[in-house]
Amino acid sequence: MKLPEISYGKTEISAAAVISILYASAAYFYRYGFESSFLILAVMFAARTVMIFAAVLRLVIPGMHLLASRAFSSDQRRTLPLWRNVLLFALIWLPFLLIKFPASIHPDTWQGIWQFRHGEMIVHQPVFFVVLVGEFMERFSPSAGIFLVALLEYILYSFAFGYALTYADSLGINKKIRYITIFLLGFSPFTLGYIGVVVKDEFFAAGMIIFVVTLMELSRQKTLPLSKLILLFFSSMMIFLFRPNGAYILIAVALACIISAVRGKSGARPAIPVITAIILCYVINSALISAYNVKRPDNYIKEALSVPFQQTARYAVDHPDDITSEEKDIIDRIIPYDIMISVYDPRISDPVKENYTGNNDLLPDYFGVWFKQLCRHPESYINAFGEQNYYLLNPASSTQNIAFFEDTTVYYELDYKYDCKGSWMYEPIVDSPEFLTIAREAVTAYCFAAINIPFIWITSNNGLCVLLFVLLSLLSLKNPQKRSLIYYLPLWLTVFFILAGPVVQGQPRYTLPILYLIPVLLWDHLIVIRDSSDL
Repeated sequence: MKLPEISYGKTEISAAAVISILYASAAYFYRYGFESSFLILAVMFAARTVMIFAAVLRLVIPGMHLLASRAFSSDQRRTLPLWRNVLLFALIWLPFLLIKFPASIHPDTWQGIWQFRHGEMIVHQPVFFVVLVGEFMERFSPSAGIFLVALLEYILYSFAFGYALTYADSLGINKKIRYITIFLLGFSPFTLGYIGVVVKDEFFAAGMIIFVVTLMELSRQKTLPLSKLILLFFSSMMIFLFRPNGAYILIAVALACIISAVRGKSGARPAIPVITAIILCYVINSALISAYNVKRPDNYIKEALSVPFQQTARYAVDHPDDITSEEKDIIDRIIPYDIMISVYDPRISDPVKENYTGNNDLLPDYFGVWFKQLCRHPESYINAFGEQNYYLLNPASSTQNIAFFEDTTVYYELDYKYDCKGSWMYEPIVDSPEFLTIAREAVTAYCFAAINIPFIWITSNNGLCVLLFVLLSLLSLKNPQKRSLIYYLPLWLTVFFILAGPVVQGQPRYTLPILYLIPVLLWDHLIVIRDSSDL
């Protein structure tokens, strides 16, 4: 199999350079911290960068061109009916939904259940999701209610994946590629492992799939029929209602659609359902917050402060003698100073930010200290950010990025097994039947094993998928068809929110939209290559 000769322009070279630097940086923090005095580490960084740069230019990009010449059928494109693709995934996943009966329950969901039952809901979790789960469990039985929520997720997942496969079919992929796509979408550990798991991120991921694929269709057609606009509306509602930062994604996309319309790349109609969804969801959330007396604690903004809080803690650990008494006093009133040092964990900012006192009036003083310390020792800030987030760009560490949920209480995160029965938020109101234990354990064992199989990495390895997503995004800038690239924007914002959030490793659910959409994004880019004048 001979790779084609490719003429490289600025786009390809720049994309290869970016990927090389990102990968080398992630690999660097995987083993070391940032210390400019270590010359040997700088040499190792440069060597990795050069190797990946060469691999992308000499193997990856030519490989894409080779695949583009073979992945699509020369026959007239035939799109199978949407309902058949939806039914296909529904049948594949039905046994796994039933195995998890009544459902696997994520710890965040247990927390929401406890808050709902005790009338202590806060805005930290999506209010709509908490009310949905709480009301279903209250109006039916706890077991029936939680199963109905899992069933709703399963239906939405089947539709979203069927919709994505239908779009891939419309591109004209041949039968072999179609079967590969079905396998990657249907049997990935982070698909099978999350069927029957009640967690807000699955609703969000399903909404993102529908939303992004609809925007991909818009980029090709420059207009959308009413049925697609309706899908855009409902997927926008799912993004807003099931993720606190989903509103920002929708606002950015609405603005991008308007700008694209002004530039003549697409019509303005797609912005209408997105803006309508934003307004309606805001009204729904406001009504639920009032009806259920949802509280907004003083420290509710701690999620947005994850990065600076983690950097302050790292600075205090690295340079305790370099902090003045005045700076220490200001920090102490934001986060108790001694506690901050004792709980600091490079992987996750939760231990630090959970101790935020909620003194929002002191934040300007705090950021003054934060900036002064940045100027004195920027390497500590780089270390804090890099060691928390390198997992997102490192395929090697991503093979250990494991979080699977076995039944109503048992789950696995990284190398540990947990049971929610020992948690303050657990209540003995629902449990999994014993006779399904072996089947549930078998599904979990498959997920653990499959996540380490290289081919399945394509949709289960966070680092590989994010790097591939970045590469596809950059290569798409060379756009001979002058298509709108708005569909990349929601996923870029997803990456941004992950980097700005509290953790990457141990929480693969944050990247589910990217993991699920990688095959479709790849086929979409390959058809552009095939149809371009370069081939």
